Amino acid sequence: MLNGAHNIYCSDECKYSCNIYKKRIDKEIEAFNLGLSLTEYELMLQNSKDLILLKCVKDEAKKRDGYVCQNCNSKKDLHGHHIKPIALCLGTNDEYLIYDTSNIITLCSTCHYETHSGDISLNNLKNHKKNSICYGENNE
Repeated sequence: MLNGAHNIYCSDECKYSCNIYKKRIDKEIEAFNLGLSLTEYELMLQNSKDLILLKCVKDEAKKRDGYVCQNCNSKKDLHGHHIKPIALCLGTNDEYLIYDTSNIITLCSTCHYETHSGDISLNNLKNHKKNSICYGENNE
């Protein structure tokens, strides 16, 4: 992206040879490998935070939760979701919550997406379970 605009490529060959496109993909891959969203990854980098420690904390939260989505009981594609978002913790007295497992809940990708998209709130996750499109405990 240049000046906030999306680049338009004449071909896939052109797109994949573009350094701007490559950097974006490399960031996404690194963020994914650390178990972070791209937004979390970029915020953590901008604020010189420990990415490896964050991955470890998210892994600990998943272990605590029995490697099961705390909404739908799925065991597939699990994420560590910050209850109080990283963006709201940075630069505040709550910054410690970034690395605190009590601020992280295990969600599958579908529940995580629905939480971030505003389709459901954390307060309504368990009620949402009845109508969830996620993989339930019988579809491990």
